[in-house]
Amino acid sequence: MNTSEKSSDFEFTILAQFAAPSPLLDLVGLLFSRASIRDNAESFDGQLVSVLLAPTSYHRGSMHFMHFPPSVSQRMHRHPGSRYLIIFSAIDVRIDYNTCLPESDPEANFETVIVPKNCISVVRFRKDLWHRFSSSDCESSFGAVAFSFHEDDGEERTSENPTNFLERLTVFSGEAFS
Repeated sequence: MNTSEKSSDFEFTILAQFAAPSPLLDLVGLLFSRASIRDNAESFDGQLVSVLLAPTSYHRGSMHFMHFPPSVSQRMHRHPGSRYLIIFSAIDVRIDYNTCLPESDPEANFETVIVPKNCISVVRFRKDLWHRFSSSDCESSFGAVAFSFHEDDGEERTSENPTNFLERLTVFSGEAFS
């Protein structure tokens, strides 16, 4: 199944969705959720994220592994670069987003897309797009995992800034107005 949800040119797009058998997703979740606890895992809004490829002086982009266990919700936030995500979901994942300007309140008039359970979805969104992920409740599932590819994180990860790299470069909605 191919789906495309767009809000203005390249604001937010679901590029593709494919049905995936639940046992395959459970296996992916089991393998990759364990990877999120490795030494390079850090916290992003209370959830573990692994930096798989950190930005360097030669390439400002990065790649991250994210795990969304059941019943979690992020705060509305934005990043300095555009994002491409491959989401493996064994549960429904809600993506709230707002195409308002970075200095605007994203909690007013946001739009919502549901990434359905038992799917592999490819999603992209532009830099500075306000968004958040929330996962549905399901005790018998690992939740969802995602690989996030970042075009430009805005700075190099060095020995001077080795931890909480992604969270440090993110603007959360409450911080934007304080």
